Amino acid sequence: MDNSPENGFTLVELMIVVVIIGILGILGLPKMRPYMLQGNLQAAIPYLMAIAAKERSYYQLNGSYYSSPDNDEQGLEDILGVDLSGAGDFCFLVRFGDGNYISPSGNSGSGDEGIAKFEVWALLRDDSYSGLTSENDTVTAFNLASVSCITADEKNHATGFVGPDGSDVGGEGRILSLRFPPPAFGVDPRTRAGRSINLNWENGVTLHDALR
Repeated sequence: MDNSPENGFTLVELMIVVVIIGILGILGLPKMRPYMLQGNLQAAIPYLMAIAAKERSYYQLNGSYYSSPDNDEQGLEDILGVDLSGAGDFCFLVRFGDGNYISPSGNSGSGDEGIAKFEVWALLRDDSYSGLTSENDTVTAFNLASVSCITADEKNHATGFVGPDGSDVGGEGRILSLRFPPPAFGVDPRTRAGRSINLNWENGVTLHDALR
């Protein structure tokens, strides 16, 4: 008969390991959140690029860019032919003209590089809607109360990574922006409209407002 002790962990040892892992997870989560948020924000970039490409095509055919009435996404879908239903965490709009860009560096009289023809914005959107459903929800830009966006007639539910308070990093109403033509790579020489931060541009896109 083999009386040698069996190898393995006791229940108490396993519980201690689980508790330690939980504590390490709690301590590490605040440091991981910016990286997780940045990964989630990347999902908006293909939509920003698609809208910008459609706007340029529209200009070639019509001699002007398309402006959706009341910043309603449905107009972008119907006229430009972009499908925004899958981007539940964002509401998209297009901005034109001096004073309407995410920073004054896009204005015609700014003297800065990259004077804008237009900007495409994605407003972050949380999962508590102004209406009863995910569709036709109104999202207001943080610290720009005059700028709001209405989601399309068909829109996926937000996943929940966006916080409800725009004053928080990653909160509803924070802005992701694509500028055309793209500004110089790096820090914007002017501050973000409504905030005292200088955005960082990379390949014509800035996620900085949502991350700071």
